[in-house]
Amino acid sequence: MKTPLLLIVPLALAAVAVARADNEAEATNVVAALEAKLAKGEIKLAYAADGHGYLESVLRELKVSPESQVLPFTRSSLQFDRISPKTPRTVYFNDDVAVGAVYPGGLIEILANDRRGGMLFYTMDNNTPGIWAISRLPIRPSPMNCRPRAARLWPACRTVSNPPMR
Repeated sequence: MKTPLLLIVPLALAAVAVARADNEAEATNVVAALEAKLAKGEIKLAYAADGHGYLESVLRELKVSPESQVLPFTRSSLQFDRISPKTPRTVYFNDDVAVGAVYPGGLIEILANDRRGGMLFYTMDNNTPGIWAISRLPIRPSPMNCRPRAARLWPACRTVSNPPMR
């Protein structure tokens, strides 16, 4: 029995539309919830002028304990040029999210576990008091995103192969 072409084309178009809608849907993770609260004015983040910027407020709002801190001495970060043995990246984490920062100031990097599956990267400017824009980076981490050529083009992919510390 042959399936008519007229039946296959609408089914294929419907599948593409569903995939496209899922890709553009709101993320279901703690960072998206924080963004929504900030946009509605339900919460405000406090800025610390001691070089930590919004870090303490972000950790509190994401329910990440400061005691979870680890200091990885790797340059697998968007801020790889600021990381050294004297200024390591600090990473704080819980089951839903990991928050990375390099003291002083700079950028807050956030990796969130999305409930629809997968991880999402976010960044937040940590230098400007009164502005707490959270930006979602347009990729999801996966081995396919971090091939050697991609690592040269986008430093965060260097999580697969870290350069030696000097």
